[in-house]
Amino acid sequence: MFIHIHSDGQKKHLLTSVLVGIVAIAMLLLGFLLVYRGHSLVEQQLRDRLRDAAAAGTLEINGDVLQQIRSPADANSPVFIDTVHRLRRLRDSITNVSSVYLMRKTNDPNTFSFIADGAMLDSKKELDDNHDGNVEANEAAPTIAQLYDVSKFPVLRNEAFLRPTVDTAFTTDQWGTVISGYAPVRTSSGKVVAVLGIDMNAQDFLGQTRDLGTEFLTFLVLLGGVYVVWVSIFLVLQWRMDVLRTLEEERTNLLLLASHQLGEPLTIFKFSVEALAEEKNSPSLSEVVGENLGNLQQGIARMESVLSLLSTATILEEGVLNVTLQNVELGEVLRGVAHDIGAVLQEKNQSVVFEVEENLVLEADAHFLRRAVHELFDNASAFSPNDSTITVAARKRGKQIILEIIDHGCGIPPGDFPRLFRKFERGSNAPTHRPNGYGLGLFVAKRLFGLIGGRVTLRSHLDEGTTAIVSLPTR
Repeated sequence: MFIHIHSDGQKKHLLTSVLVGIVAIAMLLLGFLLVYRGHSLVEQQLRDRLRDAAAAGTLEINGDVLQQIRSPADANSPVFIDTVHRLRRLRDSITNVSSVYLMRKTNDPNTFSFIADGAMLDSKKELDDNHDGNVEANEAAPTIAQLYDVSKFPVLRNEAFLRPTVDTAFTTDQWGTVISGYAPVRTSSGKVVAVLGIDMNAQDFLGQTRDLGTEFLTFLVLLGGVYVVWVSIFLVLQWRMDVLRTLEEERTNLLLLASHQLGEPLTIFKFSVEALAEEKNSPSLSEVVGENLGNLQQGIARMESVLSLLSTATILEEGVLNVTLQNVELGEVLRGVAHDIGAVLQEKNQSVVFEVEENLVLEADAHFLRRAVHELFDNASAFSPNDSTITVAARKRGKQIILEIIDHGCGIPPGDFPRLFRKFERGSNAPTHRPNGYGLGLFVAKRLFGLIGGRVTLRSHLDEGTTAIVSLPTR
């Protein structure tokens, strides 16, 4: 027997039920997608924070004295004890970090040796994590010069000696399963002599990412319904934005501290003051004063340069600027900037060839334009060899002026292009050619050109050179 029900009310109810079902399913799928995406974002932020913590940690390590720690016989030396205390303080200041250590390369590329570890001076009681009265192999601290097989750690073997980085996956050794962040430790001259490693326990790391959205999913399954889905998604989005905002603020602060550019001037000040103190009663004090005065002035100039660039980057990011537009002749600006960095060019015996059309007038803020061009000139000189030529070409094309600054330097690896205009980002080969770079020049240049309606792009061939191309509106 068939019962045929036919009424407008029942049809409307059925249609409403279907629509509600479709919306509920769509929102449910969207909820799962958002949670999955949130997991990915928070995991990436945690990786970034681990990497930035390693970069900031290198500010606490004096790379010039690490060569004095070579064997277990150095375990009682003041340099070793001071280094371990610094590593221990760093370990205790970062949440969920299990160990902080320093390693150096050996003659075998797959084998590193320990210099120091934050746990090397810990007592037996402190090392006994499971409180069974015995310090087992996975609880014991490494020893000075203890060898460590790094064949399964490609990031530690290579990239860690170039820039701050983090493992791409969890790694397992005798001390457990961890994810590690690394940063190169440099001497005052910029030479990399060791790598600083920071290990975070895998369970702690996974726990922080796994917690995201758990309560939301449980609530969704128990209550269901379109209203609950909408409210839950709103709360998850708001919570995720707060988490990302907090993590981003922490990352920015760490990146600002991580710049070892401030460490080198401080080292210069320290050594110069010590030299003056040692010779204060010497008959040749005036000679010592003259020599160290030059060092102090160099350090001050270096620190002022760093602080100025950091301040400019911060102001540009906040967007609190007054732009004063006026007619500017581009050729005058270009030659003026070349004159400003003349001492740098002369030191490297570099020459600048101008291929600039006459009367290239544009409406711009002269100060911002000059500063932006200066950053591009500075990059071109820094990454070009001695006795090379930098070509500056400018021509009018319709209502645009096309400016090109062409060098014949080291070039940029293709994989580095997507991140070069971000703050504190440099090419992977940059430390080799300019150890003391800031990673802010292109960021500042792009923002400054943007204020006057310009756009800057790069074209580069590795080991052949780079061309910075700027498109500027005449008005």
